Amino acid sequence: MKQMKRGRKRRRRREEEEEEEEEEEEEEEEKEEEEEEEEEEEEEEEEEEEEEAIKEEKRGGKKRRRGRKGGGSEKMYHMKKR
Repeated sequence: MKQMKRGRKRRRRREEEEEEEEEEEEEEEEKEEEEEEEEEEEEEEEEEEEEEAIKEEKRGGKKRRRGRKGGGSEKMYHMKKR
């Protein structure tokens, strides 16, 4: 009887250890996947920044402004000019 109990306990311990190892492996895989995703995001951001820099160089390094500096209406612009 004692031997049977010992065998059951040993089996349970082994099973628990195996489950723990599997859980640890899964956690490690998840961490690796997260790291890979972060690296991909960083690479994409770098590519976007490079593209923006290239566009700015093509424009002459200055950002485009829309409209006049004042941004007021056309009517007011002519009134001030007189």
